[in-house]
Amino acid sequence: MDYFTKWPEAYALPDHEAETVAEALVNNFITRFGVPCELHSDQGREFESVVFQECCRLLGIKKTRTTALRPQSDGLVERFNRTLIHEVAKYCSSYQRDWDVKLHHC
Repeated sequence: MDYFTKWPEAYALPDHEAETVAEALVNNFITRFGVPCELHSDQGREFESVVFQECCRLLGIKKTRTTALRPQSDGLVERFNRTLIHEVAKYCSSYQRDWDVKLHHC
């Protein structure tokens, strides 16, 4: 979620491994929008890993994080996640086999 424009991005990933998330960041986000100055995330294992930290360091991204166990500290993203989950659930009833390919329609 871009905090300035409120533009959300969501990607279907096969897992939450640091390598997968870092690859998605580079291949899906950075190739379209460029390297962000700052990346703010929760304290998920994938974002706190050495691999992800090194990816941010190499790209010159300042990495910040939310306060642990306080989802309300990132309310904008939490609200988007609730909306996205609701929309994906509705969409999956029609497209159970390929919802991930059609995620951008939600």
